[in-house]
Amino acid sequence: MSIVDLIANDLTAAIRAKDAVKVGALRMAKTALQRAEIAKRPAGLTDEDAVKTLRSEVKKRGEAIELYR
Repeated sequence: MSIVDLIANDLTAAIRAKDAVKVGALRMAKTALQRAEIAKRPAGLTDEDAVKTLRSEVKKRGEAIELYR
């Protein structure tokens, strides 16, 4: 099962559990992966590309947190 599939499954579970924080975080991750997949067409997104994309998003969020402290 790919990382994209795992995030989609976790998102579904979080929605059912009504965990708003987790839903928000997973939606951001899923959107970032979808954008990366569109940029990689027609080859598609590998798990390695997905990890790079998620690391980039974590870095962006960390930098934003530091700016607003």
